[in-house]
Amino acid sequence: MKAHLKEKEFWNELVVFSSKDENLTKSHVKFLEARLIQQAVAVRRFQVENVDGSSAPSLPRADLAAMEEFLEYLRLVLGTLGYPVLEPIEDTSRLAIQGLQAKPPPLSSVQFFMSGKSYNARGRLVDEGFLLLKGSEVAAAPAASMPGVVRELWETATATGDLASNGTTMVVQKNMLFNSPSYAAAFVTGQSRNGRKDWKAQDGRTFGEIEDAATMTIV
Repeated sequence: MKAHLKEKEFWNELVVFSSKDENLTKSHVKFLEARLIQQAVAVRRFQVENVDGSSAPSLPRADLAAMEEFLEYLRLVLGTLGYPVLEPIEDTSRLAIQGLQAKPPPLSSVQFFMSGKSYNARGRLVDEGFLLLKGSEVAAAPAASMPGVVRELWETATATGDLASNGTTMVVQKNMLFNSPSYAAAFVTGQSRNGRKDWKAQDGRTFGEIEDAATMTIV
């Protein structure tokens, strides 16, 4: 904790887990740390700064099974507390805890499209925002009207290789999550856009039209 407080400025919250039986050994903790890092890197939801300790130590078979079970409970509790660090972005379901079951997000089964001279993209709504799908082609350079927060995402994705040039456009190398369809549309076109109008389903209806129709059906 002292090292993190002194050397790292990107965090402001801490989540602590413990064993009620106080039977976690140093090897158990190292194993859990390694598996947590591996899973967080695999789902690619956040940039993982801690890569040290990502090699899991060997454990006896009984201990290994117990730690994998502990890890699953840890993942469930993290998600329930609002820290989806280990949840794939594409997973729009919520696991039931204490009899509570979240509803699936609206429009989650509809895929939306945007196409133009310099872009050709696909996306869909998930429970945490709008997901720009891997393989989408976006404009090669942002215009002055691109919102600042989207420009920062574009520059970061370019620097990390999550956005790569194919010679004429930029290609999204992984699914990318945005707070709204408009932010996703701005990322695709390189300029400020209204995602409710620009994203369209295969039948030609806009995101806004489908969302409004879905809202009207709620009693």
